Amino acid sequence: YRQLIQRDSTLAAELSPMSGNLVHVAAESPSVYSQQFIESYIDLLVANGVDIEATDILGCTPLHTAASKGSHRVAASLCHRLAAAGIDRGTLFGDETPLGVAARQLDDDIQRLEDNNTEQAERDRLGDRFSDLILIIRVLLLAGANISLLPTATEEDRRRRQLVLAECNAAPNELPIPDRRPATIEAQGRLQKMKEQRDRHKRRQATREANEAPTA
Repeated sequence: YRQLIQRDSTLAAELSPMSGNLVHVAAESPSVYSQQFIESYIDLLVANGVDIEATDILGCTPLHTAASKGSHRVAASLCHRLAAAGIDRGTLFGDETPLGVAARQLDDDIQRLEDNNTEQAERDRLGDRFSDLILIIRVLLLAGANISLLPTATEEDRRRRQLVLAECNAAPNELPIPDRRPATIEAQGRLQKMKEQRDRHKRRQATREANEAPTA
């Protein structure tokens, strides 16, 4: 891509169908590339005029996109480059900050994991993303994301805020995060606890139904 952009620098200005730029596109990608690669790639885009605070048609910056997709390495790179206003910028609809986006996505995934009707393939996908969303929240907290901007009007809002507060003391000491293993272990532990709770609920329900069944 570096060679291509050297031949035609206008490539850096290309937009996605949602009017997002190439940093938005990078933020949508799975966290499979190293932090070094991400830093070099975003450096290249910025050097060729790409705005890391540009918004798509929904008013989402690349940091919002990274927060929703669990792209913690892109988020770490962006947080190094953004001022506080950029880290806490709200979306066009709902004025949702990147931290709020990450909390909402994590909460939604947890609810789906706890739903007995969720297919196993979907559970596997959500489980893989779980630790990435935890890392996103930690990255944003360490970068100074303002927790007070999270809404608290509804029970759902407060539940999501609690997910963020749970990570306040667990945030890593520095950015970028080179190793996702500790968070992955924590995520696996949480998923196991949810599975155990779901199994206990099923057993209690089966016992209750058996007790309520009419006898011959």
